[in-house]
Amino acid sequence: MGAAGLLVVEVGLRVVGIGGGARIPEFPKGYFARDANGIIEASPGDHFVVSRRRSTGEPIYRLTYSFDRFGRRITPVEPGAERRRFAIVLGGSFAFGEGAAANQTLPARIGALTKTYVPYNYGFHGSGPFDALARLDAGNLPEEVPETEGVGLYLYMDDHINRVNDSSKIAGWHRREVYYRQTADGGFMRDGSFQSAHPWRTAFYTVLYHSNLLRALGIAVPVRTTSAHLDRTADVLAAIRDRFVAEFAGSELVVVVYPGSGYAADIRERLTKHGVRSLDYSDLYDRLDPRYRLAPEDSHPSAAAHELVARAIVRDLGLE
Repeated sequence: MGAAGLLVVEVGLRVVGIGGGARIPEFPKGYFARDANGIIEASPGDHFVVSRRRSTGEPIYRLTYSFDRFGRRITPVEPGAERRRFAIVLGGSFAFGEGAAANQTLPARIGALTKTYVPYNYGFHGSGPFDALARLDAGNLPEEVPETEGVGLYLYMDDHINRVNDSSKIAGWHRREVYYRQTADGGFMRDGSFQSAHPWRTAFYTVLYHSNLLRALGIAVPVRTTSAHLDRTADVLAAIRDRFVAEFAGSELVVVVYPGSGYAADIRERLTKHGVRSLDYSDLYDRLDPRYRLAPEDSHPSAAAHELVARAIVRDLGLE
């Protein structure tokens, strides 16, 4: 098939919506912002968001997300004098609670199940390990969280491997995200964004990302996840732990391996070598079960899924 034929196929697939994703999120103007450290987050205030089925245009959900002055999603919690410890949740949209009401998110459910912890939601759409590392490097968390001790939770799922190592699967929206390069001693140094650090590779990946044909066929670069990719992801998670305990002496950061994570054993083995505690919930429920996803077109966790994971965390960490 020549170039003209490929172009016809691409246009045809785009017209019928194949390879372009099953949902279309609609964010209001001014929703996305960057903080002083280049981290993408939401603007403070209330924002009405709609996610639609690409096939019909019908809404999967309509929600108002509310954010405080630090760009955190506001998490309702029953007040109490006993709440003297924090539960800081870091991660992407699963930690954020995409498609879930404010009182249904994982941080909110942890807060509802405990009496002594105040939950803080530092998750956001598309965030990954580098975003969490950048937040900790900025050194602002002790000023934003009044409690001095508690627990940190990093919510890991397999796509975070792509968010550390880069992939054409996510290049369309990920290219301007925070980037760290790994130094010769195994540490990490901030180096702009993926686009500024690797402009030619990012441009190539972005072209692949926008190909409906390749996405429909499931073709992406890198073509497979290697041991080096897993090593680097675990190295970043260990660096997050190191920064966290340096910021909050006497506290612990735990990596929560989310249900459906196929690389759970590989990541946990590497985290153990780093001395990082992890909780393996990869088999807690079936992510294809319609009870635990927003919709057939949207694999983000449902309220029931957040409840299951929150109960497991509270039980296994003994959060009272």
